[in-house]
Parts: sequence; C-alpha cells; structure tokens
Amino acid sequence: MLNSIITILAIAFGVGLVVLLLKVSLSRTKDRSTVVSHLYVYPVKSLGGVEVDEASVSRIGFRFDRRFIVADKDGMMLSQRKHPRMATLQPSVEEKDGVINLKIHDRHDPSSECEVSVSLEDAASGRYPFVTVEVWGAKIRAARVGDAVSKWLSDKIGVDCYLATVISDSAHDRKLKPKYQVHGHKEDQAGAFSDGFPYLLASEESLVGVNAQLRLAGVSTIGMERFRPNIVVKNVSKPFAEDNWAEIKIGSLRFRVAKPCDRCSMPTIDQKAGVRDKTNQPTRTMKKFRYFSWTKSNGEKAVYFGQNLVCHGDTGKIKRGDKLSVICGTSALGCQTSVLTKVMLKLSSLF
Repeated sequence: MLNSIITILAIAFGVGLVVLLLKVSLSRTKDRSTVVSHLYVYPVKSLGGVEVDEASVSRIGFRFDRRFIVADKDGMMLSQRKHPRMATLQPSVEEKDGVINLKIHDRHDPSSECEVSVSLEDAASGRYPFVTVEVWGAKIRAARVGDAVSKWLSDKIGVDCYLATVISDSAHDRKLKPKYQVHGHKEDQAGAFSDGFPYLLASEESLVGVNAQLRLAGVSTIGMERFRPNIVVKNVSKPFAEDNWAEIKIGSLRFRVAKPCDRCSMPTIDQKAGVRDKTNQPTRTMKKFRYFSWTKSNGEKAVYFGQNLVCHGDTGKIKRGDKLSVICGTSALGCQTSVLTKVMLKLSSLF
C-alpha cells in the first residue's frame, strides 16, 4: 500500500515537473517580435517625464530617474496624488564632469523656470545638508539642495517644500521587499525615490486595449504618459501579454518581472493640464476589466497596468529598438511571486 502511494506521488511529481517545463518552453515561443519603442526617465519624482533614446541601467533605476524628490517641511514626499499641478512642471537634466545640472520650467508659463547644479562629490561628502525623506514609509537619507529652486517649487505647488537628491548611487540603500528580491540581499533595491521598484514596463498593445474599452464607455482615450512607465514595448502577442512574464531580457540585460503594478489615482491626472479627471477615468472603466487581487494579501482588489521590474545586477544600456525576449513565463496570470512560478524560474535557468 505504502509503495503504491509513493509510486503515485512520484508519477504526479514527474507529471507536474513536465507540465512546468512545457510552460517554460512555451512561454519562450511567444512575444518573439517584441521590441522597445519608448524609454522615459523622471528626474524629479512626480514631475514631468523626459523621453530618451537610450538609458543607462543601474541597481536603483535608469540614470537620472527619480534621483530628485520634492518633500514638505516634515520630509514627506510630495506627489501628484495630492498636488496634480506637479505634472505641469517639466524638468531636464544634464551631467558634465561630475556635476548634474537640473532645470525645471512651468509648461503653463514657459518664461518661468529654475535651475540648480549639484556636484555629486559634494553630495556624497556632506557639503549639502543631509535630510531624511519618507517615501511610502521608507525613510531615505538624502541631500537637500538649492534654496532658490525650493522656493520656486513652493510657489508653484502651493506647499512649503524643498528639493533633495540621492547622495550617491553607490551609497543609496533602500532595500526591496524580500519576496521580490532576485539576489536575496541588499543588492536588490526599491529604486532611488520611486514608489517601490526601480523600473516599470508596459506595452503599447495594453494601452490599445485600455483605449478600446474607454471608447466603448463613450469617454476620451488616453496616452501612455498617464501610466508613467520607464520602458514601453510593442509587438507583443496580445494586450496585457506582460501579465504572463516572470523573467525577460532586453538587449543583453536581464530583468526579473517582480509583480504587476497596482495603480493608484495617478492615471486619472491629465499630465499636460495638471488636473484630475472629475469622472475618475480611466480607473472607473478599468475596474470593469483590470480589477484583480493579484498582489493583495487581504484579498483587496486593485486596477493593474504594467509590470514592475528588478535588474539582475547587470549594468549597461538599453535603447529604442532593442529586442525583448521572454526567458520564463508565470504559472498563471499575475502570479510572478507564486511558488510554481519560482519553480519555473529555477527550471528555466537549466536550459
């Protein structure tokens, strides 16, 4: 009797393993034509984005992405969620000889702008005042810079605030939650001042899917800027194909797809006008077809769009036109952190 049970369990285990191997193999056959179509950095958290042709990959995100933050007098981050006007403040950034030059202009008043130059060496040495800023409960050591730009931002946003920057890429340490880590130690970072992950990816086909539903609902379509991704890809097999990805490679760099991105109120903010949609679109419509409890432990539901990524520790650049390859898929939609997906990831490393 015992031998029979052991035999049945062994057969079941073997069949299960074969099924998972097939799922890994099949996941690699889809989305073979996918390429990067757009790349974005957001130099100052919650201000406007900048499209770039190529971007340098680091452990805390693209070079210059969310390296600056606007915080109130208590060190709490300021966000478009409460201050939609921030969307209309457009930064640009350049680096030369270790000095970052940040400019911000008001898209509603092109003649109004501010500028600050930050020496990376000075930021690391303590020449600028060290402060602690808070992003979703994480307390982050930063350097306060530019009294003049802080006053300009305070006037524009209507809140007494200041500008701060990452002290240095190498010294920055904001650990990713353990269940999303690739390496299992502090090398995996939650980003500079991003909400919780260093990279966000979305596909053009997924946006087409959202806009198709918005048209059916009789409301205006939206652009990708509403979702503020870093990496936009095209030529995926179907809308939301990225829900099935667990690990990908872009060019020569590998990324773990950590989790689907549950969306807050930001997509309801018109990034050009700096105002919130009074009818709560597109969220209102998306609740009808993108409303799941994928990442919520208490069963709470959220609207999902895009995928949060973690770099495998590789460094280099990705550029528009780079090919995306799926290395491993998920066991089921939105199940990037499931036990079965983790087994599939282990199996995928074998071939």
